[in-house]
Amino acid sequence: RQWLEWREWFSFRFCSHSRFVDHAIVCSRDEAIHTMTKQHFDMLVIGGGATGSGIALEAVRRGLSVALIQSSDFSSGTSSRYPTCLLLQGGIGFRESGFRARSLRQFCLDDKAAIERPKYLQQTKHYVREYDVHVIQGATDNLFYFVASLFLRFISVRFLSPLSPFRKRGMTSLIYKDHLQQDSRVNVALITTATAAGAICANYCRVVSLVDDGAGKVSGATFLNRISGETCAVKADLVVNATGANCDFIHQLLPESMKNVENPGNKEKLGAPKVGFHLVLNKPVVEKGKGFIFPAQDGSVTFFLHYHGFTLAGIEDWDHEINEPLDNNQIQEMLSELNKFVCCTLTLDNVQSAWTGWRPIMKNHTSVRDFTIDQTIPGVISITGGAWSEYRLMAESLLDRIAPQ
Repeated sequence: RQWLEWREWFSFRFCSHSRFVDHAIVCSRDEAIHTMTKQHFDMLVIGGGATGSGIALEAVRRGLSVALIQSSDFSSGTSSRYPTCLLLQGGIGFRESGFRARSLRQFCLDDKAAIERPKYLQQTKHYVREYDVHVIQGATDNLFYFVASLFLRFISVRFLSPLSPFRKRGMTSLIYKDHLQQDSRVNVALITTATAAGAICANYCRVVSLVDDGAGKVSGATFLNRISGETCAVKADLVVNATGANCDFIHQLLPESMKNVENPGNKEKLGAPKVGFHLVLNKPVVEKGKGFIFPAQDGSVTFFLHYHGFTLAGIEDWDHEINEPLDNNQIQEMLSELNKFVCCTLTLDNVQSAWTGWRPIMKNHTSVRDFTIDQTIPGVISITGGAWSEYRLMAESLLDRIAPQ
């Protein structure tokens, strides 16, 4: 029965816009905002990424009245701005780090993701395709950890040479099968499905403050309609903070009456997000259907992925000072770092676009795949961490936790 409910929850026909969405029952953005200001909701979700939209869909399927607001476009944050979100396996350092640290917890967490991944692939197969990822490793002492943790297979340099434009001296290549997804389209499909199921969703609504019910509990939020400039209020029994890497912003929005209360949740930070630098290159560095990853000893990862006829390149977890938006000097520094790996020379003329993306990592946790649910602020429940393919598991865990309340 549970499997049938899951299939019904997010089957192909639900994702297909033409088959599922009834334009007569899906309201416009202005109508959605008007409904938010007039109705009292069971749940208000702040954040329209994978986590927030998954929670909204799971909640409305359980019979709750749900409102969701997003400060900009849906899926404009980590869910689409961090390129490893394109890969369902994500960074290959997850299991490698767990094996190196001999952490059973890390392995169990990744096994949870492995259980979720086939379900995710089945339900989003029209947005996902198989992808070969080559792991180019220079330090031979790391090979044991990668092979033992991911069961990868070696590729000889002779086999790699005609396929790769990268420097190969002193390098060894491993390969594993991954899946490349269209993350933004999956996210929009989730929002569309939640809206058609009864959730009230609106984008370009930035939360400016939380509302106190007078008894020391948050009972809603005030948001700015960034298109009309109006300030509106929405009331709800519970506020869900699903803003990913920006999860700690909630402490700055507390009403003055709650800031003065001695509560550890008012001061303690939940996340320690990591940043990734990303470039789109017009030079065909990588063949279609292939990606190359270069893990470094300091924990950073350099990658080159073929995506829609372009090369998506970047450096994740790079210990480097950033200014947003990226200027030419920073882009040139990135190109200098990327040129260490390729045989050709990449210049500013090859750069189509550049941006940074933040990945939500939980503070004081060794696992980058883990997620946490925090409820130290009365009336607010925060969730951060996790991976794209775990959004259903995260939504389920949060709803199961608040069900007794």
